[in-house]
Amino acid sequence: MSDNPAEVYRTTHPAALEMWTDYLNRYATWSADVQAFCLKHSGHEAAWYSNLLGRDHFDGLTVPDGDLPTGWRIERRVGMMVPDKRTPEGKEFARQMSALSDSPKLTLLGMPMDVRGPGDSSGRFRRYGCGVEEVGDALEVTWDVPVPPESVDVEIWVKVPLSQWHAEREAEQS
Repeated sequence: MSDNPAEVYRTTHPAALEMWTDYLNRYATWSADVQAFCLKHSGHEAAWYSNLLGRDHFDGLTVPDGDLPTGWRIERRVGMMVPDKRTPEGKEFARQMSALSDSPKLTLLGMPMDVRGPGDSSGRFRRYGCGVEEVGDALEVTWDVPVPPESVDVEIWVKVPLSQWHAEREAEQS
């Protein structure tokens, strides 16, 4: 969640809340599967992740305390353990990691999950994600940039005035 969002939306729509709960459950299952894979192969539950457009990508494992297991190598640039695809075991580990590679995708009824911002000097568009948080019995989405109004279903989401949002945060801290 942003401490100083450009826009905030809130909903209590049952279908949107159900989608959020479903996402949390799918993410917890994915995370437990990745941790189990890591524990089995490196002796540690910790994994190396990267993030692209709000999704975690499972990149590698923490290097074990003892000898490097057969079928694995150390990615020296970052010091993580990755499959050694030159070996049959490594090819199998790479296949298994590929099945776990990306975390579940979050989608919320009537709300985009990213927006495009102005192009940079190379002409590429920057993408902006959102923060999602349960607040009481509602679901709240904060954005660091304004969201195109046509991309939000106003039957499901209510735009919260920033003055109200900040006042609520101040009241929580008191």
